[in-house]
Amino acid sequence: MTRNKYVWLMAGLLFVFWFAYQVRVALYPFLISVLLAYLFKPLVNHFTAQGYKKWLIITVMFLIGILLAVELAVFLVPRLVEEVTIMKDTLPSITGQVKAFLVRIQPSLEKIYPPLRAQSLPDLVGKKLTELATSLPAHVPAMLGNLLGWLYLTVLIPFITFALLLDADRMADWIFSIFPSRYTETVLSIISEINQVMSGFLQGHLMRIFWLTIITTLGLIYFGVNFALVFGLLTGVFNMVPVLGAWIGAIPPILLVVISGNMVLAVKLVIFFLLIHAFDNTVLSTYYLATSVNLHFVLVLFAIMVGAELYGVMGVILSVPVFSMIKVVTQILYHDYRDKMRVQEGIN
Repeated sequence: MTRNKYVWLMAGLLFVFWFAYQVRVALYPFLISVLLAYLFKPLVNHFTAQGYKKWLIITVMFLIGILLAVELAVFLVPRLVEEVTIMKDTLPSITGQVKAFLVRIQPSLEKIYPPLRAQSLPDLVGKKLTELATSLPAHVPAMLGNLLGWLYLTVLIPFITFALLLDADRMADWIFSIFPSRYTETVLSIISEINQVMSGFLQGHLMRIFWLTIITTLGLIYFGVNFALVFGLLTGVFNMVPVLGAWIGAIPPILLVVISGNMVLAVKLVIFFLLIHAFDNTVLSTYYLATSVNLHFVLVLFAIMVGAELYGVMGVILSVPVFSMIKVVTQILYHDYRDKMRVQEGIN
C-alpha cells in the first residue's frame, strides 16, 4: 500500500508539470505574482507579528512601491532616452567602425578558415544589417501587441500579488485539506523546504543583481564607456540568468570598445569584468545564495537549457529554483518511502 501511495504522488507531480507546460502562457502573470509574494511575505509577517492589520500593511507596501517606481522612472527614463537617442544617431558611425574592424581582421580569419576568401565580411555584415533595418517596420504590429500585453500584466500582477499575500494562510490550509491526514507530515515537509528554497533564492538573487548592476554601471561610467547606463542595466537583466548571465552581459560594452579600436580600454574592461565575476563568486553569491540552492554546476546549466526550451525567458529565470524544488520533493519522498519500507520490513 505504501508503494502505491508514492507511485500516485509521483504520477500527480508529473501531471502537474505536464499541465503547467500546456498552459504556460497563462501562468506567466501568476508565476511573477508568486515571486513577488515570496519577496514581500517576510516583511508582511514581520509587521503582522507587531499587531498591524495584514491588509493595511500590504496596501502601504504597494503604495510605497508605486512611489519608488515613479521616482526611479523620473530619474532613469530621461537618461535612458537620451542614451538610446545618442546610440541611434551614432549607429551609422558604429556600422562604419564594424566594417573597418572586419576589414582589419579578415586576413587573419582567412588563414584560420580559408572559405572566407570567397566573400567579403564587411559586405556580408552590411547586407545583414540592411536587411534587419528593412524588416523592422514589418515587426512593429507584433511589438505593439507585446507592449500591450506587458501593460496588461503590469495591471494584473499587482492584484494577484495582493490576493496571494492577503490569503496565503488560507491557501496553505486549503492545500493541507486536499490530502488525507496521514500525508500531513510529508506535505508539511515538502512545503516547508520549498518555501525555504524559493524565498532564499529569490531574495538573495535580487540583492545580488542589484549590487552587480550598481557596480557595473559605476565602473563603466568611470572608464568613460559610451552608453554606460544602458549597458549597466542590460548587465543587471542578463544577471537574472544564473552562471551564464554575467558573461553575456560583459560582451556588448567590450565588443563596442574593441570595434572602436581602443584596445587598451578593452583590456581594462576585460580585467574589470573578471574582477566583478570573482567578487560575485566569492562574496555576493556566497553571502546571498550559498544556503538557498544546492545544485551542481552541470545541473544548473542543464536546468537553464531545459527552462529556455520549455518556457523561454521565464523558464531561464526560474529554472534553478524549480530544479531545486524538484530535488527537494524527490529527496523527501524517497527518504519517507525508504524509512517506511524499513519499518515494514522490520515488522515482517
